[in-house]
Order: sequence, then C-alpha cells, then structure tokens
Amino acid sequence: MYKNIFLLFLLVSILHITFSLECPDKYYYIQNYGNNYGECVHIEVNDTLDFDSAQKICRKGNGNLVTILNAIENNEILDLENHVKNFELCNGKVWIGLEFSNYTNNYQWVSGQDNIYTNIPTQQSSSPIPDTGVYFDFNKNKWYPISKSTKLCYMCEVSDNPQSCLQIKEKNPSAQTGFYTIYIQ
Repeated sequence: MYKNIFLLFLLVSILHITFSLECPDKYYYIQNYGNNYGECVHIEVNDTLDFDSAQKICRKGNGNLVTILNAIENNEILDLENHVKNFELCNGKVWIGLEFSNYTNNYQWVSGQDNIYTNIPTQQSSSPIPDTGVYFDFNKNKWYPISKSTKLCYMCEVSDNPQSCLQIKEKNPSAQTGFYTIYIQ
C-alpha cells in the first residue's frame, strides 16, 4: 500500500513539473481554463504607460498585454492585487490587452485570441470609439474603455504556448531550423 501511495505521489510530482510553467521573477502563474496552457502574469506598478507603449514593453519580453478569456481567469487576475507589492500605486487601474479595432469595428485582443468574454459594463460597451484601449478596474472588478493615450499601470503575460519561432528555439535549442506554423488560440 505504501508503495502505491509513493508511486502516486511520484507521478503527481512529475506531472506537475512537466506541465507547469516556470514563471520569471515578479510574474505569477495563472491557469488558462480555456485550454491546456497557462500564463505568467506581471503587473507593472512602478511605470505608467499609454496602451501602445505598454504593449511594446510586453512584446519585448515575448508576451502581450494580458488576455482574459473567461470569468474564472478574470477572478484569478483580480486576486493578484493581494500579491503584487505596491499595487496601491496603480489606484486599481491596469491596462489589459483589449483594444478597439478599426478593421473589425469592435474590440479585439492584441494576442489575436477570440473575444468571447467581456467584463465591460453594458452601458460602456454600446458604442466603442477608435483609439480606445481597455483597462481592468480592480476596485470594481470591471473593465472600462478609455483613450489609449492615458497612462496607466499595465499587465503583461507570457504564455507557455510558444507564440514565435524564437520561443520554440529558446525552449528547445536543438529544434530543427525550418518553417513552423504557430497557432494562436
């Protein structure tokens, strides 16, 4: 019996190590319940930026402004304010990766993922306007559109799902050179 318990413990430990993402310093792991991948999320509290500048900083780290796919993930991100040092410097307002697209005439995620969930109050979302980004108001647990030129704290995510050929090569230096198709969900 003890042998079986030990084997079960060993199996669970191996699976946890195999399937969990090791997050960089100051990032927190969030399970993405829309698929088998998770992401590491970081809230930058010491530097406020406009939407486009915040996205550029996230891209430099091989990520994006955070994408929130459902209410469970929204609540996990809401809980981050309890763990992030100096979060009060943000006044509860943090950029997420949702922006108005002139091409689709609707909001879409900078990550390219489908916009299947929203937490924008209905009176705010009725008429989106160009050059608008969306911030997460942690005080109200709602999202609000605002001019992309507004300077706010921001939330970057780095996924364990590779989003570029460079990330494939970094994860596996012996990966063959060639063409790869990256599917972004």
